[in-house]
Amino acid sequence: METYVPYIALFSIWVFQVAYWLIIVWVVASWLILFGIMSPSSSLWRALTNSVDPLVRPFRWARIGMIDLSPIVAILALGFLIEILMKYLVLPGS
Repeated sequence: METYVPYIALFSIWVFQVAYWLIIVWVVASWLILFGIMSPSSSLWRALTNSVDPLVRPFRWARIGMIDLSPIVAILALGFLIEILMKYLVLPGS
């Protein structure tokens, strides 16, 4: 089982990086909707929201007035997880 740990860690890093970039694309798409460039009823927006909302929902407490900071907190958490996995699981066993 020990021989599979680096592969599981690398796969987890890949999944976290995909989630990281999905959140960034979701934020940019929300700006496009805000400026009227993209429609909120588009299939791309619905797909992004359906995939990102479960990642961001645990961080909905991060608000300052009407400013939602949950995507920033989620990106920081994912970056932290990626760094921990790379530092302690992938690199030492190489």
